[in-house]
Amino acid sequence: MVTKGKTFLFVSSGSSFLINAVYTNLVNADFNVVRSGASVRELSDHKDEAEVIILYLDEGVYSDSEVLIYLKDMCLEKDMPMIIIGDNDGFRAVETVIPERIVVGKFVRPIDIKQFVSHLEEFSEEFEEAIKHKTILLVDDDGDFLKMVRSWLSEMYRVIMVNSGMQAITYLATNKHDLILLDYEMPITTGEQVMKMIRSEPTTRDIPIIFLTGKGDRENVTKLLSLKPDGYILKSSNRFTLVDAIDRFFEKQK
Repeated sequence: MVTKGKTFLFVSSGSSFLINAVYTNLVNADFNVVRSGASVRELSDHKDEAEVIILYLDEGVYSDSEVLIYLKDMCLEKDMPMIIIGDNDGFRAVETVIPERIVVGKFVRPIDIKQFVSHLEEFSEEFEEAIKHKTILLVDDDGDFLKMVRSWLSEMYRVIMVNSGMQAITYLATNKHDLILLDYEMPITTGEQVMKMIRSEPTTRDIPIIFLTGKGDRENVTKLLSLKPDGYILKSSNRFTLVDAIDRFFEKQK
């Protein structure tokens, strides 16, 4: 089952009988579950391995805005779903921080543990469908541009955002993507340098790269194409043009 192949990060601020029972039943049902306390330090330790968040809400969690903000950023950065166990007060507190589209399930305490595990089994089809979507790593130092392009592409693709070349290299060390949209004119580590590093590693050299460039003059485009990317897109392109270019690229890959 696809869901069981995903790593669930089970987040709670304590370890009551019910919390331990939920965790134990998930493990016994062959889910891959990692536990974390509700602190930024502990969450950061598990950030790279988490693929689905199960958040057990008690007052210690939902009253800590720093933890909720960190969880929100984790989910947005990795396009990661969240499942919440809590009460109405907790749900309302979470809704003020975490976007509704991230939360794929809410369960009111006290929960029927066997029913909860059964519901997670049912979610497998939804997760499997999401996994079928092509995954794009979007690399750009302009935060506003990142968010805009992600909003354009997220209806059809899973989009992960990073804002520097070195972040991209670090992320690609443990994650595989179907396409990299790479800003050509980034400061410090340029798009050209990032591409050379990606192409030099056996685990990443075959990932297609499309450059994003703000300069459409002949000299710049000629230099860019000499690096042999899989294409380029002008950053001044409108939504339709950019999305259409990505759609056509993946159609050619079939």
